[in-house]
Amino acid sequence: MINAIVPYYGSARMVAANVGEALNGCTWVGIPFFGSGCEVKYIKARTIVCGDLHKHVINLADVISNPLSCAELRAKLHDLPFADAVLADAQARLREFAYEKTRWNSRIQWAVDYFVAAWMARNGVAGTDSEFSAGLSTRWNAAGGDSVTRFRNATESLTEWSEMMRRCTFLAMDFREFLDKCKDNEETGIYVDCPFFEGGEKYKHSFTDKDHEDLASWLRAFEKARVVCRFYEHPEVRRLYDGWTFKEFAGRKQTNAEAPELLVINRV
Repeated sequence: MINAIVPYYGSARMVAANVGEALNGCTWVGIPFFGSGCEVKYIKARTIVCGDLHKHVINLADVISNPLSCAELRAKLHDLPFADAVLADAQARLREFAYEKTRWNSRIQWAVDYFVAAWMARNGVAGTDSEFSAGLSTRWNAAGGDSVTRFRNATESLTEWSEMMRRCTFLAMDFREFLDKCKDNEETGIYVDCPFFEGGEKYKHSFTDKDHEDLASWLRAFEKARVVCRFYEHPEVRRLYDGWTFKEFAGRKQTNAEAPELLVINRV
């Protein structure tokens, strides 16, 4: 099974299981930065509410979570050739897409196009400014996996993802609006994987220093809920979350260079 619904830039695939462990015991979990969704299968909460400003990935996740629409999505993807013309057509439609005019009967095609743009292009382009202009992922040597196989495996995995994501609600919204609705009680868990310091500017919806300050202020207000954040090591992270528990794990950057990852937790 593929471990994320899209190969998102900077996704938490290496620490996803640790995120689930850190949220054990929470019956409701809010995720204001959904991204690739790789953590969902490790989170045991009865209810998961996922938000993100990236409307394309939120629509894809919503379509996958419904068994009927997921089956139609999978059937449409199954018939597609792995070809540069297919990718280019999907990217062109996505660049011109008007979210506000979308009706449910066109949301499946929207999901098809975004899935194609994410999985036919190279890993780590999804979620960035260049996600709708990247070329076809083509393997020119015997090293590593095969791009066509990766796309087919991702398509086959949709049925399993649909089953896992049936307990999820998907909303396109800013993290401030999202966190304002979260309840501060011991049953609540909040998982935050926002764009990082030094590297987060590559995201389609990047983060400013003011955004980091605002986020930390919102999160520090939770006294009973368990808050788990993912970051790379950075002095500003240590400053903003002083007094929280820092757990370090092995990780890698998008370039495959080693980079320790942190889970920063308000209470253990």
